[in-house]
Amino acid sequence: MEKIKEFIYLDTEKVKSILSQLEEGLPITTNETTKIDSEIGANAGIGGFLNWFKAETSANILSSNQNDETKILHDYMYNYIEKELNKNKKLLHVHNTTKKDNSLPKDIDENSFVLLECKIKINDYNQILAILENMNDLNVALQVLSLKSNPLQNGVWEIVETELKVKSQLLNEDFVKSAKLIIEHFYKNKLIITCFPYEKNNFLSFNGPLKREYLRDDIEDILFKYGRSPSVTWHVFGKISSIKNPHKKTEHTDKKYKRIMEQWDKIVDIVNNHNSYEELKDDALRDWNGLNLKEEDFNIIKEKTFEVGIEQIYDAMDLLYYEASIKEPSITFTPIVIYR
Repeated sequence: MEKIKEFIYLDTEKVKSILSQLEEGLPITTNETTKIDSEIGANAGIGGFLNWFKAETSANILSSNQNDETKILHDYMYNYIEKELNKNKKLLHVHNTTKKDNSLPKDIDENSFVLLECKIKINDYNQILAILENMNDLNVALQVLSLKSNPLQNGVWEIVETELKVKSQLLNEDFVKSAKLIIEHFYKNKLIITCFPYEKNNFLSFNGPLKREYLRDDIEDILFKYGRSPSVTWHVFGKISSIKNPHKKTEHTDKKYKRIMEQWDKIVDIVNNHNSYEELKDDALRDWNGLNLKEEDFNIIKEKTFEVGIEQIYDAMDLLYYEASIKEPSITFTPIVIYR
């Protein structure tokens, strides 16, 4: 008998999108205000998934809760999708392994659906930011509560705080300020899952953002029940987003453009101080010719000075995003379903 899945996360919109394409674009309509029963296939008027759903549910499913009924249908949608993708060999399985042979499937690409059997880690950056702001106070508080001291005694907090400072067990202000700044600009409100299918290669991971509204429980309850890094393997279904880092700066194949960008400060100084190419004299003309640029280049750059300046700002931002982003060999993907 197939093991029963406990769904932790299910992105219903993406599941419906995949299903509609498997069903050749036919819409799925159900009356969610009534029970899901054996008549659902006839009422909806389509075959495929709903006929499968009808066949798989040997008895009527009764529920007084509309949300529960909807969840049941969504769970069956996913089971159907997984079976159909497997049947059509469109789903790559990446199994949890402790073997040294831990390379990616050879046929994986940026259009691949994957089913990961993996250890996972969940980072709620809202929670991390909140804790970080009070990290030192929390550390002191835990130490104070662990002491066998009279709860009516005053001055314990200051004593413990001083001891922790002497032992260098409190975060310094520069570290806290830097960490908060990075999180607020690049990870604020983000909920990230990191999947480790290869236990002997944790550098090769799958990383993706989760939408809180598709969690089956509040994130606080999930972290309380399973921890941030559960010790057992979970299953994560999703689609590859990018195998190469999307924020890595693309090398330009246009050699002249690359040369202009590398010498932009010198070029923009010449352009801004001369109204036309004909005004270039002596050093300015020698420098311009030395860059292997012509009159037509002067006119183009004159028109595009502001545009290129903005592009340089974006290049600097790309560098920041790259530094704060997932690096190879890790992969970014779109998590769609998580279950145990």
